[in-house]
Amino acid sequence: MLKNGRIKILHLRNSYQCSNALFGAERVILDICRLVNENEFTQTLVTLVDRRARGDLPLKKEAERNHIPVKNVRLKHKYDLSVASKIKKLLIEQNVDILHCHDYKSNLIGLFAARGLNTKVISTVHGYLSIGIKMRLYEMLDRYILRYFDKIVAVSEALAHFLKGKVEENALLVIPNGINIENFSRETDILKEKKKIGIDERDLVVGTVGRISPEKGHIYLLKAAKEICRKCRNVKFIIVGDGPIKKKLERWVSKNNLSDRVIFTGSIGEIRCVLSVFDIFVLPSKKEAFGLSLLEAMACSKPVIATDVGGINSIIENNKVGVLVKPRNVNLMSDAILGLLSDKNQRLNMGSDAKNYVSRKYSINSMIKDYEKLYKDLAL
Repeated sequence: MLKNGRIKILHLRNSYQCSNALFGAERVILDICRLVNENEFTQTLVTLVDRRARGDLPLKKEAERNHIPVKNVRLKHKYDLSVASKIKKLLIEQNVDILHCHDYKSNLIGLFAARGLNTKVISTVHGYLSIGIKMRLYEMLDRYILRYFDKIVAVSEALAHFLKGKVEENALLVIPNGINIENFSRETDILKEKKKIGIDERDLVVGTVGRISPEKGHIYLLKAAKEICRKCRNVKFIIVGDGPIKKKLERWVSKNNLSDRVIFTGSIGEIRCVLSVFDIFVLPSKKEAFGLSLLEAMACSKPVIATDVGGINSIIENNKVGVLVKPRNVNLMSDAILGLLSDKNQRLNMGSDAKNYVSRKYSINSMIKDYEKLYKDLAL
């Protein structure tokens, strides 16, 4: 199956027209493309882009910045399955061994594209949102389609457990997302970063990082912030990211007289720098398959508070490397934040333990080795 001694892989990802920042799944794709051994593998990234997108989207721009071969394939409309013929042509022209799909739309189009070819088809399931009837129908269709894939990667044990019985179990495996610990270990001038954001050096900082969309649960953190601000004068809250409900949340903050206590930074390229000013990281999600931003905060030695959803409890050992709270529970979240704000030693110890834990269990090297083994097992 090998051509020219190297395994040829084509990654397929639907690139969302409403996003001006990278999703966690897209950062994982870029890591795979950058770090898999180039002496053994040749990789290309294809992004599916619908007609509403204006110009190149963040995934393509970041791929080009990292010198990853990347190509846009434009859809005429959201449900344009005719692009499968374009993908098939690429698979044939490039003699692709493995088509690696990364979301429900690329799964569907990729499966059609690979029909009749010797190309192996795999998918990494980065998570399901299950928001609204339309999305739930898409996801049900996706799980049906996955039965025809050669391999299915779940990014957490919880997600694999959810998929069992819905896909072929002998095709299912778990490869947890990993991060480059060294990228988050470099020293940062915290006072300089605080000044840049507009925070007093004496302020304590509670923050979160992620796409600002309903499933991420930002409103519960903001409601907790309202309660905490009544009791603590020197606490600021930072919301890093962008998304469809950002303006709605900004209006809520203004209406509740929190504009001087809550800062929306928008998307930030160097996450490590903004994480450096956090005293506590909070992940308030209603749904979360894995939580890459959680690992990044832990790698920065930050104590973390997260909702017990999806694969989060497989990352956090409660009260050891972080605190788990029930989703949508503002009182529990407020109490957990206040508890850590009042105990600096606990914050420092928990942050140190968190970094050590991530270094042991979620290194990017382990993730890359697992993907390399998967590719080799399929292609050889």
